[in-house]
Amino acid sequence: MIGGLVDTAMDLMSSPWAYLVIVLVALADALAPVVPSETVVITAAVLAASGSTSVPLVVLTAAVGAMLGDHLSYLVGRTTSRWTTGRDSAGRRARTMRRAGSVLAERGGMALVVARYVPGGRTAVTLAMGALRQPLARFTGWDAIAAISWAGYFTVIGVVGGSAFAEDPLPAVLLGKQMTRDGFERQFGTNHLGHFALTGLLLDQLLPLPGSRVVTVSSTGHRIRAAIHFDDVQWERSYSRTGAYGQSKLANVMFSYELQRRLTAPASGDRHAAGDMAVIDR
Repeated sequence: MIGGLVDTAMDLMSSPWAYLVIVLVALADALAPVVPSETVVITAAVLAASGSTSVPLVVLTAAVGAMLGDHLSYLVGRTTSRWTTGRDSAGRRARTMRRAGSVLAERGGMALVVARYVPGGRTAVTLAMGALRQPLARFTGWDAIAAISWAGYFTVIGVVGGSAFAEDPLPAVLLGKQMTRDGFERQFGTNHLGHFALTGLLLDQLLPLPGSRVVTVSSTGHRIRAAIHFDDVQWERSYSRTGAYGQSKLANVMFSYELQRRLTAPASGDRHAAGDMAVIDR
C-alpha cells in the first residue's frame, strides 16, 4: 500500500500539475494551519533528486503560494480590523491589537520571517499586520524574504534526503518528521521534553528558595489540532507537523497545571506560575 502511494506521488510530481498543487497547498496553509505545506514541499524536493521535478520550480512555486496566502491573510486582517476593534476602542480586542502593534514595531519584519516557520504563527502574524494596517510595501518586502527562505529551507531538506535515499524515496519523504538525538519526535522533544527534564533537575534547588517560581511559556498552538496521542506519542502510525506542534504545546500547558497542583498542595511550600505568552487576551 505504501509503495503504491509513493508511486502515485511520483506520478503526480512528474506532471505539470505538481507545481499547481504546491502553490495551492502553500496558499491554503497560510490561511488555515491545517494543511501540511512543508510535507508537500519536501516531497516534491525529494523527487527532484530523481529528476521528477525541478528544484528551482519547487522553490519558486512554494514561495509564490506562501506569499499569495500571506497576502490574502493580510487582506483579511486589514478589511476586518475596523469591525473587530472599531466598535470599542477601549475594549479587550483594541488593547490586544495595540500590544501586538508595539511588538511588531519593536521587532519589525523579522517577526514575520520567524513566524513563517511556525504552523499557525504565520497566520496570526499576517492577520495582525493587516489589522494593524502595516504598510503593504513593507509587508511585501519582508514577506518575500520569509517565503523564499522558507521554501528554500524545506526544499534543501527534501533534496538532501532524496540524494541520500535515491534507491528508495519513502524514507526521504518521511523526513518531514525529524527525531532528536535521543530518539524522540523533534517538536515534542524540543518544545516539551527538554524543558520538562530541566525543571525536574532544578526543582530540588528551587523548592528551598522563598518565592521561587517555574514559568512555562507555551503558545496558542495548544489549540491547533491539539491532543496528546498517548497511544502514539511518537507519531509512528502517521505524521502531521501541525498536529505534532499542537501536541507539544498542549503538553506544556498540561505540565503546568499538574506541576502547579502538586506544588500548591498543603505539604508543599512553593508555588508555580503557568504563563502562556502567546495568549495575550488571558
